[in-house]
Amino acid sequence: MPANTATAADLLVSSRFSNNVLRYDGDSGAFRGVFASGNGMANPNGIAYGPDGNLYVGLGDVGTVLRFNGLTGAFIDQFVGGGTGGLTGCRAIVFGPDNHLYVNSGATNNVLRYHGQTGAFMGVFAQGNGLVGPVGLSFGPDGNLYVGAALSNAVYAFSPSGSFIRSYSGGPAFSNATGVAFDPEGRMYAAQSVTNNVLRFDTATGTSLGAFAAGGGLSIPIGMIFAPDGNLLVGSFGNDSVIKYNRLSGASMGVFIAAGSGGLDGTHNFAYMPVPSPSAFALVLAGLAIARRRRA
Repeated sequence: MPANTATAADLLVSSRFSNNVLRYDGDSGAFRGVFASGNGMANPNGIAYGPDGNLYVGLGDVGTVLRFNGLTGAFIDQFVGGGTGGLTGCRAIVFGPDNHLYVNSGATNNVLRYHGQTGAFMGVFAQGNGLVGPVGLSFGPDGNLYVGAALSNAVYAFSPSGSFIRSYSGGPAFSNATGVAFDPEGRMYAAQSVTNNVLRFDTATGTSLGAFAAGGGLSIPIGMIFAPDGNLLVGSFGNDSVIKYNRLSGASMGVFIAAGSGGLDGTHNFAYMPVPSPSAFALVLAGLAIARRRRA
């Protein structure tokens, strides 16, 4: 079966220094192939599936977001380009409840919003209040936007209208807030890329619940995602791997994606592939068959 045919909820990982998005088995972490590459993809950071079912890739060093077919990885277009809206480096991307695209603009220390269908710039959504060096980006179950700001070492919460709500800090014992994720109970998790651990917070009160996960080889954590089994996957940027942690205890469950597997170089962010309907799967297979006949 072709490596780019979606048959299960496989995990996609942006590999910053190999300039591609890699695909891994969602259950075992085994490498399945390069999912998306080329077409100007350089230093990919944020990745996210859009409402249209396609994969969007934010390039970390330029103001560009590329779009690829969400099932096959085929290039579609440049969705946001040329520094539109002042975008200077996509540190992370996410689609909001309003189906629009939100992008961390690293050098300008703000979050920009783009129309989810056209890519047109809609304005600066969030900024200020001490936010410097945005890296992590996630919408919480409360509908608010949470931004992990590495250089100000805190997570910043903004309302659906972009108004600042509060910041979350783990204190001086922890350093460089990066990725942000939420568990099913609504608690917030923030990776700390210098002190190599993950903190957990009571989202409603802003109270730090202390270090949740550490060890197991974790080095420079950035991206995080909760796996279908409920456990937490954390990208280990420093050694090009992914570590799994028990969602109840925070104990390391071992390496989920081995260091350098499939050429992984600079583990950054994650997205789970959608499981296509039988009709969509049949269309993908038909398209692949046509492409093979044309090449013959």
